Parts: sequence; structure tokens; C-alpha cells
Amino acid sequence: MNQVISYIPSNHPIHEIKICTNYRQANKSHLHNEYSFGFVEFGTSSLSVGEQIYQIKAGDIVMIAPDMSHLCVPDDIDNWSFTMLYADRDYVEQWILEEENGYLPLFSSLTGERAAAYRHIFDIFKTKEPKSKIEAGEMAIFLALVKAFIRHDEAKSSEEVFLKVGQYLSNHFLEEMTLAQLEIEFQLNQYTLIRKFKRHFNATPKAYVLQLKLNYSKHLLAIGGELSKIAVDSGFYDQAHFTREFKKAYGMTPKVFLNQVNSVQ
Repeated sequence: MNQVISYIPSNHPIHEIKICTNYRQANKSHLHNEYSFGFVEFGTSSLSVGEQIYQIKAGDIVMIAPDMSHLCVPDDIDNWSFTMLYADRDYVEQWILEEENGYLPLFSSLTGERAAAYRHIFDIFKTKEPKSKIEAGEMAIFLALVKAFIRHDEAKSSEEVFLKVGQYLSNHFLEEMTLAQLEIEFQLNQYTLIRKFKRHFNATPKAYVLQLKLNYSKHLLAIGGELSKIAVDSGFYDQAHFTREFKKAYGMTPKVFLNQVNSVQ
């Protein structure tokens, strides 16, 4: 059965739980404001994160950092299923701070026996009723998964300037912005800026800003309101433009997403 089941617990560190079966949800690179943890139920796919392409398979668990542009392309759409947990950035990072010199990479994966030790965490969350409360004990189990990805002995990215560019765009994506402004702000030639930014984030600055707007629109949809106003508040010209880009990124229209949110509140 081709389906995407997605729901958002209210006021909880797990912002969204998604189960996708035999359906390619996104046709273009996109991002999330949260930490993304995914378990491949069955099938194989190519996962693009930044400039790298990873081959993932049934039983693997992946972690993608917030605001990292990515795209997952299943090898066989009729044999493909995964479960995603999207966790609040601040909630996750408070546990990283407890680890001396600890940090989470931009992308990482668990395979084989390491992944098998944590797959039950996804089983717990994916079988919960949408309106049910996520218990403290369940979050303690989830934190064990987070800690499995924390690193201590590997160097962080050497291209910190482009992380700063990404953060700048995250802080100003609803404002009018040009490459010329970024050149001045970061003292970089625009051609170098575009080339190296795309290598790091798998998107040009313009495409990255679009992804930020789409991700922001999901949070506005979760709150509720008129689609036309949400479109404008998210930085789109009109509702038609918003709907077209949202469906490309998330495999459903904003109206369908809003209906799913309303059905569990």
C-alpha cells in the first residue's frame, strides 16, 4: 500500500513521527529544523546529504542534523518503507552538552548489530496512536538512540564559514536577500560562495532559503490558519506557488498536511 502517515504530538520534544511505505515522499532536496532519525524498514535507497551520496538498506538507522539539505531516492518504490522521528533541536543538544567534547555530526548512520540494538525504539513510536501521550520512559529510550550518534574523537567540519552562512540564512530567510549582500557579509566572491555552499549543503543559497521557507510553513500549518496567509507568512508569492513547492518537497499538498495535523489535535 502506498502511504505516508505523519502526525505531530502537541508540545513534545518529538515534533513529528512519520511512516512512509512504497511512496517517494519528496522529489527534491529539502531540510528539517529538527534532528532527523530514520529507520529503514525494508528496501534500499540512495541518500544525498551535502555533497555525499550514501547507500542505505533495510535495518540501517540514519541521523541528519537540522538544516542539512538532503534527498532520499529509493531503488525500488514498490519495496521501500521507513520510519522517521523528528526531534527538537534544543532538546537533543542539551544532552550533547553533557558529553565532554561531544558533538553530533551533520550525518551519520548505524548498521548491522549496532542498528539492531536500537530498532525497537522506532517500533515503540510507530505503533503509538496519534493522539496518545509520549511517556517519559519512552523518551529515555529515545535518548539512548541520540547518544549512540554522539562523537568525541573525530574532527568537526573544516568549512565552518559555510556553517555560518547557513546559520545566517536560517536567521534571515524571510527577509529580502541577495548574493551581493552575502558577499559583503562574509567577504566571499559569489561564485566561490555558491560553489562551496552547494558542496556543503547540497543546494545553492537560493534553493536552501526555499527549503527553510517550506520547513517554516510546516510549523505554521501545525498551528493552523488560512492557507493563503500561511503562504505569505512563509515568504511565498501566493498560495499556488506555496502549494506547488510544498508538494515537491513533502509529497503532499499543504491542505493534506493540515488535515493530518487537525485529525490528531
